[in-house]
Amino acid sequence: MNFKLIYQTESEFNTIKVFQDENGKFYLRLNEGTEIHSMYDPENIILKPEAEHYWNFLTLFPVLHGNAKKILFLGAGGGTALSQIAHYFPEIEIHGVEMDQEIINIAQKYFNMTSPNIKIHIADGLHFIKETEEKFDIIFLDAFIGGNLSPRFLRVNIFDDLKKILNPKGIIVGNYLATRTVHYLINRAMKLSCKKVYKMSIPDCYNTIMWGSGEDYPQITNKPPEDLVNLTNFFNQHTKRV
Repeated sequence: MNFKLIYQTESEFNTIKVFQDENGKFYLRLNEGTEIHSMYDPENIILKPEAEHYWNFLTLFPVLHGNAKKILFLGAGGGTALSQIAHYFPEIEIHGVEMDQEIINIAQKYFNMTSPNIKIHIADGLHFIKETEEKFDIIFLDAFIGGNLSPRFLRVNIFDDLKKILNPKGIIVGNYLATRTVHYLINRAMKLSCKKVYKMSIPDCYNTIMWGSGEDYPQITNKPPEDLVNLTNFFNQHTKRV
């Protein structure tokens, strides 16, 4: 498939590139890496093929929780998952924390991150979780640096800070590439901080999703929106307790 570079800029933190393919999809890349940090398909809210994009599975966590009112993304990027959740759950207040204002500008211009229930905070994620007075039902760790989840979010003391801003029955969700070191660190931090820990490895994707809570969340039992039924079935089949 052919990719065309349609925009490039230098911010305080990143070299930011936006590509578009021959089918009209937009892709966000940062610095010299080849990883895709965000995608937007104007023709499909849920990216196709369904089971090959981790963002689609992040969209299921409000269904898994069942009563989420407010969620937090540490690492907003181009806003793929934020926009998906905003579309299917307009009643949920979505907070995204991102250090780079220019990435947010691009997310709003090229990646359709314009939903009114998305609130963006330009801040360091670690500072935000220490200073915020908000409480959240779901917290997503999706801040990638150098091709994987930032090591700053893999320390046990950070999970202690996250639990302070997590509502009862809340869920902490980590998205990462399952290298041995990163998997060990997030698994250790989750298990020391959360009573119940689960993971889902996506067969056709390099990403793994791990989540922890004080509650049991092994499978989705709440009825999902119709567009999310197939993803829900796939999610339930591939979830394991760790």
